[in-house]
Amino acid sequence: MGADPRKLNTALGPLADKSQFDRVISFIESGKSEAELVTGSARAGEKGNVILPTIIKNPKAGAKIHEEEIFGPVLTVKTFKMEEEGIELANDTSYGLSSCVYTSSVSRALRVASALEAGTVAVNATHSPPLQVPFGGVKQSGNGRELGKFGLEMYMEPKSVLVNMSM
Repeated sequence: MGADPRKLNTALGPLADKSQFDRVISFIESGKSEAELVTGSARAGEKGNVILPTIIKNPKAGAKIHEEEIFGPVLTVKTFKMEEEGIELANDTSYGLSSCVYTSSVSRALRVASALEAGTVAVNATHSPPLQVPFGGVKQSGNGRELGKFGLEMYMEPKSVLVNMSM
């Protein structure tokens, strides 16, 4: 952690700059009062913009840590009892970049994936699409797609040429 981001064995590098570091820390600090801190929440090392991976569990309704995109090594976990409640919790946001579903039932995975308002749904895995798969979100998490065929289309300008050969 905090190692050279140019090396292949670096799993977690620094945030982009001090401003983003401060922003992520502010989310974590508010999360400590709005939820249960499971692990993490601090700078890794004495200097630099590296934050320890942080997990925060069951934030209160309306909690900043649950409502906004953090863009840092922070995972918010919200527990639920019934499938419908989980779908409702997942969709109760202004964002929808990606979701993950963990289940041993393929039919449940497909049913829940269909109901989730997200640009990508990973089943039994984290969101890490290959380059051929379109990437992008819904709601306030994106407009359009990157990668795959759909990602290339945004760089193209179609043109129609109509020729009347009956003259």
